[in-house]
Amino acid sequence: MTSRVTHLLPRSITVLVARGQSGHSARLSPLAQNAPRRTFLNLGSLLPDPAKLTRPQEYTEQQILPFSPAQVYKVVADVDRYSAFVPWCARSAYHRRPTATIRPCSVPEAKGVSVRHIVDQADLEVGFQAFKERYTSIVTQEEPWRVEAVSRQSDLFRLLRTNWEFVPYPLAKPDSQRCLVRFSIQFQFNSPIYAQVSGLFFDQVCKQMVNAFKQRCHDVYIRGK
Repeated sequence: MTSRVTHLLPRSITVLVARGQSGHSARLSPLAQNAPRRTFLNLGSLLPDPAKLTRPQEYTEQQILPFSPAQVYKVVADVDRYSAFVPWCARSAYHRRPTATIRPCSVPEAKGVSVRHIVDQADLEVGFQAFKERYTSIVTQEEPWRVEAVSRQSDLFRLLRTNWEFVPYPLAKPDSQRCLVRFSIQFQFNSPIYAQVSGLFFDQVCKQMVNAFKQRCHDVYIRGK
């Protein structure tokens, strides 16, 4: 009876082990012997790679924009307006308790130049559909060369650091109306599950962020919005 039904099954999944009246096990066919063994759920493919979770993800980009360094600096330093144009930013506001000092600039092209060094805190809220996260960032400005923001007091992020640098292009023309913009972000979730998933779309999110700031410069300085 068994032999009559096995021919109805696809050959790739036909593995018949039956006992005859003699009590001996039937031998597997060569096809069945060589068939790859598969588990119902391969958990190994779903678990995060520990090596990737022990270090932050990093993205860097640089572009030449048709705006002066001071113009791009003002857009990036204006954290209060991030919620109006930065993707997934629902709220952004400075604490308005800055400290300002005069220090040497940390940007390589401005080595030896003393600049206004401003440090403040900002509250931000990022969200997508039902997901929301609020955190505080320490925002450091080196006017008009650099803006850095480092997250703190966050349940979601173990690390979130963004760094922008604005250099006249070409460097020999300090009053140039073009700017070399260098952007970098370091990003690490507290949750290993979020860390694993974020690797699928991290680069695209970063590119959208950079494009949002470029569009903001265009809106402010060309369209006058």
